[in-house]
Amino acid sequence: MNFVHCIRPSRSLASALLLLAPFALSAQTPAGRPAADDVIQLEEFNVSDSTASGYRATNSITATGIGTKISEIPIPISVVTGELIRDVSADTLSDALKYVPGLGTSPRNESTFIVRGFSGLISYRNGQYRRQLFTTYNVERVEVAKGAAGIFFGTVRPGGVINYITARPKFDRTFTDAKVTAGDDSYYKFELTHNQPLSKNLAVLANVAVLDAGGDQQFEFLRETYGNVALMWKPRPNQSLTFEVEGINRSRFYLSSYGSRAITNSRYLFNTAVPAANQTTTTAATHMRNWLNSQGFSANPTAANFVPTFDMFAPVYGPKDPLGRTISLTTDARQTQKSRTIDLGYLVKITDSLVWQTDLNQAYDNTTGLQPSTGDTNPYNDGSLRFNFEHFINIRDSWNADSKLNWRFDALGGKHTWQLGYEFQKVNFLRPGYLDAQNRYNNSPMGAFIYNFRAGVSAPVSTTAGMTASGQDFNIRRTSYDENTSYFFAGQSRFLQDRLHLVYGTRYNEFSNTTHFSKPVTNTGLTPGVLSTYDEGRADPGWTPQGAVLFKIFPEVSIFANASQAVEPNFAIDADGNASEPIESSSTDFGIKTELFGGRLVSTLTYYDLERGNLAFRDSTREASTGKSPYFVYGNTESSKGFEGEINWSPNDQYQLIFAINHFSEAKVTKSNDVTRIGAPLNYNPDTSYTLWNRYEFRNGPLKGMTVGAGLRHSDAARLSGDPLNVIIMPSFTTVDFMISHRFTVAKRVYRAQLNIKNLTDKLYRDGTDGYFADLRRISLSVGTRF
Repeated sequence: MNFVHCIRPSRSLASALLLLAPFALSAQTPAGRPAADDVIQLEEFNVSDSTASGYRATNSITATGIGTKISEIPIPISVVTGELIRDVSADTLSDALKYVPGLGTSPRNESTFIVRGFSGLISYRNGQYRRQLFTTYNVERVEVAKGAAGIFFGTVRPGGVINYITARPKFDRTFTDAKVTAGDDSYYKFELTHNQPLSKNLAVLANVAVLDAGGDQQFEFLRETYGNVALMWKPRPNQSLTFEVEGINRSRFYLSSYGSRAITNSRYLFNTAVPAANQTTTTAATHMRNWLNSQGFSANPTAANFVPTFDMFAPVYGPKDPLGRTISLTTDARQTQKSRTIDLGYLVKITDSLVWQTDLNQAYDNTTGLQPSTGDTNPYNDGSLRFNFEHFINIRDSWNADSKLNWRFDALGGKHTWQLGYEFQKVNFLRPGYLDAQNRYNNSPMGAFIYNFRAGVSAPVSTTAGMTASGQDFNIRRTSYDENTSYFFAGQSRFLQDRLHLVYGTRYNEFSNTTHFSKPVTNTGLTPGVLSTYDEGRADPGWTPQGAVLFKIFPEVSIFANASQAVEPNFAIDADGNASEPIESSSTDFGIKTELFGGRLVSTLTYYDLERGNLAFRDSTREASTGKSPYFVYGNTESSKGFEGEINWSPNDQYQLIFAINHFSEAKVTKSNDVTRIGAPLNYNPDTSYTLWNRYEFRNGPLKGMTVGAGLRHSDAARLSGDPLNVIIMPSFTTVDFMISHRFTVAKRVYRAQLNIKNLTDKLYRDGTDGYFADLRRISLSVGTRF
């Protein structure tokens, strides 16, 4: 493996930052202190529902690290408020984010988000990285900052970041909220929230929730439990200490057990001219590709050689279930997830100009699964399947420590807020696996193969029995240790009587990675073919600058531009021990923001140009010729360009409308050492997609207390895969959702009942990056009250 050594900035910088806080406690107010109306306030570091009106949020914290008016931030920002989350009855962030322009979700993988064409784990909770279980319990709002976000999130994809913000204790009232929801397919949910000021300086917020649901697919179930306790203590007027602990448990039937994601070629499927395959030696994908090659169908990758086939099980299932979405391969596939999070935050206002902030976070994520191996569920030409089983365990422990000094001052005719910060993250990732007779580590024990399985005809099989038959079990532990250290400077400045707004700064990121095995293995990247108990790597460090400007042409109309860079550690190592350089991204935005009619009509229109370079693609040709893997093709660049628009309109206090649209003018591979990949489209990026949601509240007359809402979501057809030899097109779709709620009083207590119908027309369609089917029509009724 190649090692990249670098000179690190001295860690004494971090120590100096930590020492600044007690030193500054005794400091005098600087000469450039801000005017009285610009004195820095602790409330600016905690945006809440008080800064939102219905579906319109006025402030954001994600893009600037401090609460700032969205209309004055030269960065495109979308905010999903708590009211919108409630009205659309969103259980997960992916449900809530469907109304954000340029953002794609997956109906079967809540951790997969695509922002402006680039996917990845790009989600944060209160500014701290979050890996899984993106539920909406206790979520007050979700903010999406577009672009590479180089200052505060330097190690992200160029599309942007998602940051959801949880509710905090309130000092001005005591309340208890209770809500029950019931729906079709045995859906039941209970939520309870209690807020209690314990004194004038101490308040607590506690949440519990339980979800139990079935589904319309065979053996489907979902069970969740949630608990959260948050404390806020203000020992002095200039200090605030927050403590929060959260736990989520989830158990569900493993959705990869449904064969509906399997896709094949219509020239191949049910073609009697195709010779029968030996399923014990050849996968369906290889058999299909070899036969198509023999017929000359792959000579020109741009030709429509691979015609998509989505109804491959139609002859079996018939018209009621033409796509086989409900038929399971197994009886007991399951996934269990647990997440625990502890947060401690401290704010101290040192002077009218200086605020110190420290945030500590510890997170534990555990995912275990027992499933069919999803890599081999494509059908053979006779419609049969071959698959085996996989048992896996992923355990992730992370520790985060962030500190920053915030300084507000007046100088050079402008008003400025500067932030100097240090962030440290350590992650231990445990992946138990199976050590075979050749001392090779496999990250999952595998079960026995099932051959000639015919979905809908053959009886579903047991994954537990399949694992027992193989004799494989966990017998080795692999632990990866990752560290990410960052230093950043961020500035905001206002000039020309607040008409000119600047955001600028830079971030230094450095990474390290070490992997240990509990037993010697032969397939490490460090010493391939030689017994070793460890692997080690270091990605190049990187600077990620960002600069943005907004100018108010009129008080209600502004133009803005934003340019930023991002870097990602790239630990890809090939079979010969060669390592890749870091992934580098850049983004540029140009746009216009409006805030008309006293803020009742708010809009943003943005043109974006993104690039993500130095990617490593798998070299399947070399892997096949050498019999070794992995090999990569380096030096690849992906690009996306397009327009996105967002409108939030409230002509009066009774009606609200939000509309979002995104159009890609380009989303493809622009550079590659493999010429066949140049021009290949990025995975799942419809040319045009748009959403609309609106609601009307009756405040007078016989319908007083009733609210009606409805929305639609449209997506053009999109490529499911960027593979130039696998042209799979997902059809376009348009879906409609509906909501009606009513406030009523019983025994002097006010209740709110809400009926939601998702996918009103019961449309069967595929959605998201994995090509899974989305849910059919879902009906739910909730009733809630406040004590």
